[in-house]
Amino acid sequence: MDELDKILQLLKKGDRRGLELLFHHFYKPLVFYAMNFLAQQEEAEDAVQEVFIKFWEGKRFLIPKYSLEALPACCPK
Repeated sequence: MDELDKILQLLKKGDRRGLELLFHHFYKPLVFYAMNFLAQQEEAEDAVQEVFIKFWEGKRFLIPKYSLEALPACCPK
């Protein structure tokens, strides 16, 4: 089982450790991506944190694994 499989299994169980692992795995790449659209690094960091909060609250982890792999390509709002 690879790391994303482990993360997905934890998320499906509602285990917050899955969110923490997901955050640590994708946070930096998403912040760098967000900086293409936002002027300040702090704004990019806030936007990425908001994405993870909405992801957790919306139970968006009940999606196929390929969506987790595509997460860095998403555009944080």
